[in-house]
Amino acid sequence: MIDLLLLSLSIFIVYLSYTLFSIKMIPISLSDTYYQLEEVGKPKWLFQLCMFLTSALLLPCWLVISPENIQFLAFLGCGGLLFVSVAPAFKLPLEGPVHYVSAYISGGCAVLWVLWVGLWYIPVSLLVVALLFTFIKYKKQVAFLLELVAIISVFISLLMMYYK
Repeated sequence: MIDLLLLSLSIFIVYLSYTLFSIKMIPISLSDTYYQLEEVGKPKWLFQLCMFLTSALLLPCWLVISPENIQFLAFLGCGGLLFVSVAPAFKLPLEGPVHYVSAYISGGCAVLWVLWVGLWYIPVSLLVVALLFTFIKYKKQVAFLLELVAIISVFISLLMMYYK
C-alpha cells in the first residue's frame, strides 16, 4: 500500500511543479490551474488526470490505514476529489456547483480525518504557514494555500501513521 501512497504523492508533486513552472505564478486555487495551463498553451486535461490519479491511488491506502469508524471520511475525501477531476470547469454554470461542492467535501473530510486521528498539529502548523504567506504576499491565493494545507496534511498524516 505504501507504493500507492508514494505514487499518489509523486503524481501530485510532479503536477504541481510542472504547473507552477509553466504558468510562472501562484494560482488563485488549485482548480484554477485547469484554466491557467490552457492560457500558456499546455494541455488543461493534466489537471483532471492528476486529480483523478492522485485520488484513485490514494483511496485504497487511506482506507486501509484509517480506523474503521472514520473510513467514510477517507472515502468522501477521495470521492470529492474524483468529482473535482470530472467536473473541472468551475466557471461553467453546470459544472461549477458540482466542482465547488465536491471540493468543499473533499477538503473538509480530509481535514476532519486528520483531526480525528489526533494529528491536529499538522494542519494547524501548515495553516499558520499558509496564513503567514497570505498576509505577507499572497492575499489572492488564499484558496490555493488552504487547498495545499488539506492535501499535504493528509499525505503527511498517512506517511506518519504508516511508518510509526
